[in-house]
Amino acid sequence: MKLKTITACLIILALGIYGTYKLTKRHYMANSGYSILLHSKTINGKDVNSLIDKDKPLLVNFWGTWCPDCVGELAEIEKLSKNKNLTLITVAQNSGSNEKIKEFMKKKGVNFIVVNDKGDKIVNAYKIFSYPTTYYYSPSRNKTVLKRSGSLKYEEYLFFADFVNKY
Repeated sequence: MKLKTITACLIILALGIYGTYKLTKRHYMANSGYSILLHSKTINGKDVNSLIDKDKPLLVNFWGTWCPDCVGELAEIEKLSKNKNLTLITVAQNSGSNEKIKEFMKKKGVNFIVVNDKGDKIVNAYKIFSYPTTYYYSPSRNKTVLKRSGSLKYEEYLFFADFVNKY
C-alpha cells in the first residue's frame, strides 16, 4: 500500500512538472523575439510572417539610422537583400517614424525590408546591446544557430548564412 501511494505521488509530481514545463515553453515561444518579429509589420505595412521563406535561412539584422557602423554597411545589407538563397528582415531601432526611415533609406539609395521597432519590443526580446547585430536562423527555425555583432562584408554574411543552412 505504501509503495502504491509513493508511486501515485511521483506520477502526480511528474505530470505537474511536465505541465509547468509545457506552459512555460509556450509562454516563452509566444513572447520570444522571433514570435514578436513574426507578428510585426514592415514600414510599408506588410506582415513580416508573409515575407519569410520557410525553406531558406533567415537573417534578422538589427540596425539604426543613428549608428555609424550600421550606416557604413548599408550597401552590404542592400546587396544581401537581393540574394535569392536567404531571407533578410531588418529591424530599425530608435530611428524615428516609418516615413523618416523611408526618407533616410531613399537618401542612401537602399530598399530592403525594415521593421520599425518603435517600442523596442523586438530589441528587448532579442536582448540586443550593440549595433549592428544579426541573428542567423536555420531553415528549420528550431533554434538560433548563430548571433553575430558588428559590421560584416557581404561575403562574411553569406559564409554565416551558408553555415546555418547546413543545420
